[in-house]
Parts: sequence; C-alpha cells; structure tokens
Amino acid sequence: MNALVTLAIGSRGERIHSLTGPILRSYAGRCACDYIAIREVKVSAEDPRFDKFQIYDLLATYDRIIYLDADILVMPDCPNLLELVPPERFGAYFDSNGGNGDAEDGLPDVRGDEIERYQRLCGQIGWKTTYFNSGVMVVQARHREMFDYRHGVVGPTRFPDQTCLNYRLQSARFPWFDIGPTFNHFAAFNRSKRLYASRFASNIIHYAGYNEYYPEASLELQIERDIAIAYPKAAPADSRAPAVIDPA
Repeated sequence: MNALVTLAIGSRGERIHSLTGPILRSYAGRCACDYIAIREVKVSAEDPRFDKFQIYDLLATYDRIIYLDADILVMPDCPNLLELVPPERFGAYFDSNGGNGDAEDGLPDVRGDEIERYQRLCGQIGWKTTYFNSGVMVVQARHREMFDYRHGVVGPTRFPDQTCLNYRLQSARFPWFDIGPTFNHFAAFNRSKRLYASRFASNIIHYAGYNEYYPEASLELQIERDIAIAYPKAAPADSRAPAVIDPA
C-alpha cells in the first residue's frame, strides 16, 4: 500500500489545506495512494513542521509515501512521483545542486550554513554540500529511521525539520534520487521575477518562504488565484482574484 501525506496542523495549516487539499487528494487518487492529512500534534508543540516526522508511524503500514507540504499546488498533468523515483531510493529535490534559482538566490550559501551548524550540534559526519528540500519527498519503508521522533528531534536551525532529515539521510548513507526543480518549484524564493513568472511551467509549485519574501501579500489569496489559473474549470467564478503580487 502507498499513501500521499501532508500536514494540516493549526488554523493556518487548515486554511491552506482547505485550498490545496482537494487537489492533493485528487493527485493521490491518480497515484493509487491513500490520502492522509496529519492534523494531530504528536512530535513538537513548538514547531508543527516536525510533525511530518509522523511518517515514521505511517511507514509501519505503508510501503511507499509521497509527502507534500500543504503550501503546494500540484499541476493537472503532474506525473506520478512513485513512477519517477526508483523504489529503492529516497526522492527529493536537492536544491544544493542548483538549477532552480537565479544568480542572486543564495541557496548554496544558506544550505552550507545549515550543514555546518547542524554538525556542530549533532556531530561531524563528513557532510559537505548535498542538501534537499523536505517539502516534496518520496520515501519507502527502509527510510523509516530518518523520521524516528521517539527520542526527540534536534533544532534550532533556520530549517530545523529539513536539516534534521538531511543530516539523517547523510548519516544513514541512503541512496537518493534528485527529482529536480520542476517537481518542487520555489515560486516565491527571494522575490525572483523569473521563478515567479515561470511557476506554471513546473509540475509542482511550492510557496515556501512566501510570507518571508512577500510580507505585504496574502499566501492564501495567491494560492487561490493560482488554482483558478491552473484549474479554470473547477474554480468558482468569484475566486479569480486579481494578482496579489506581480513581480514579473
């Protein structure tokens, strides 16, 4: 059995999931996956992002899991991630390899700082550069230990859940597969005009960092607007709101 899992914790998480959840559920059906929205806090009352570690519990039942953050919009013709990622590999977009940002995006420097800081906290393992974004992941039962939260999870860093998972992947030496930027397109990163304008050319739009880079705008309204563009036949007439931002 396979599942598609997302997070819908807290009032903000529920609001975002109310917009993207129906599309995520539809995509789960196309991938022959059960659909699971995690709503109960079990891992960290301080940071709900750590509750994606409940994948540890789910991998006791499911063979493979697609994990997608709730602030994600899957395009109508998005391929099946379970068919893209080889069954024996951990799948994610390894943004440290480049390819998704503009010249000014600063991703390698940000990731490098995270790698150094986390190894100072948890021990040196010879980890140098490889780093993935945890908003889109494809995992199988052999990766269950990466999500083990029974003995606590370690922060604080800028991306605490994400860097913890990266550290565990490197420590366990699991083979991985880079799904590439088209399956995790950072539409809002660093107010990049190119990334925002080209978002609909990707398979999956990820709004990570939207509130940080566009504090004057509304993430929920932006997602609603983009759903109306990507799914015009399904969107209610009054959801075709004017652009919340238009950096292009």
